[in-house]
Amino acid sequence: MTSSCDQNSSQGSGNQASVTQTAVDASEVASTVETFRTALLEANGEALDSLTSDVLTYGHSGGLIEDKQTFISSMVTGKFKSTSLDFSEVSTVISGD
Repeated sequence: MTSSCDQNSSQGSGNQASVTQTAVDASEVASTVETFRTALLEANGEALDSLTSDVLTYGHSGGLIEDKQTFISSMVTGKFKSTSLDFSEVSTVISGD
């Protein structure tokens, strides 16, 4: 019975709950992007592995394309090294469920 009352009392604020959830989701995305940026700078292979898809293809500005394992290896071994990364113009849009 409590569950039914809780559902009924929250029906009027459903739109507010969606906005709040979207803000939380966008915050989580921003946090994950920052974690990825840090992993790139620190050449942290374990973090890069957990943050990227197994079907990742990474395209470098010079045209080289690497799969996930080659990308991570290139970062960890120092083949490619980032001394700074600025993700200042990131835009996040949450859509769907």
